[in-house]
Amino acid sequence: ESLTLRNHLLALAAPIREFEDDAGRKTKRGGLLAELLSHSMEREAKECVNLIACAGSACSDPSVRMTIGASVLSCWEENDGAWTSPLGLDHRDCIELENPSLVSPTLAVEAAIVLGGHLDGDTRTPSLPSKGTASSNVRESRLAALFPIMASGDWPKNHRKSVEVHLGDDDCAVGIVKKLSIAMLVRLNISAGFDDVLDAPSERHCKLSIIDTIAAIEPPKGLQHPRELGSIASSIQASIDIALTDADYVTLKVLPHLNDPKAVEQAKEYVAGRLLAVACTVSNISGVSEDCDDTATFMISLLKS
Repeated sequence: ESLTLRNHLLALAAPIREFEDDAGRKTKRGGLLAELLSHSMEREAKECVNLIACAGSACSDPSVRMTIGASVLSCWEENDGAWTSPLGLDHRDCIELENPSLVSPTLAVEAAIVLGGHLDGDTRTPSLPSKGTASSNVRESRLAALFPIMASGDWPKNHRKSVEVHLGDDDCAVGIVKKLSIAMLVRLNISAGFDDVLDAPSERHCKLSIIDTIAAIEPPKGLQHPRELGSIASSIQASIDIALTDADYVTLKVLPHLNDPKAVEQAKEYVAGRLLAVACTVSNISGVSEDCDDTATFMISLLKS
């Protein structure tokens, strides 16, 4: 059922990709959301994102949910040349008639974070007790813990090299929040106090066009940064808070009642994985937190974390 739902949702959320048939002919195809965005149909794109988010949340497979979330983010990637769209819309004459406010990118990021399970995708998971610590069991361990598995092929082509570097660590996966935080590190200005601590990652392999779109939104009069960046920062902070709450619950409510040494070890590794995911996210996003809002709310939240 999860695979069937994924296939239906990809008809809406699939980014523009190049396909080659048996005869060697190459064609580009994409889903409905990519088509709406290419015609600047902002209101329709917003509704499409909401539909994808609602339907995707009904999927029981965490890996499928994360794949859908990554696909939604990829719909903002730049595309050159002609491609085959689902409806064949032609609204070129209407693009310049109005300048709608960009709501869909922010909604897409927030939906992708939820579909990706917040920091679940970045959390290290303990191996299954019956399988030992062999790296071949990492997939089973993550599935048993209901944590998503992110394949490098689910990201845009130019991102796969950087993702594969992280995937080289057998018990660690790259989640959506991590990719977003790295993309913000690439796009925004690293604060002066972090110049000697942080090096901006490769723009070629870590840039996300949807973050560029949001960062380029004109801020309201009297403000220096668009409110949409603050919304994304709040979503990332919510993911951090959820991970810390999970770790706190296991530490205070579960660990004291465990007697089996293997169960105790697994619970400890679970907590360590959550804390590591939080530390990684904070280390990435803290260098650009100054550029996320005008009130320093996000910076204060990170300090509390």
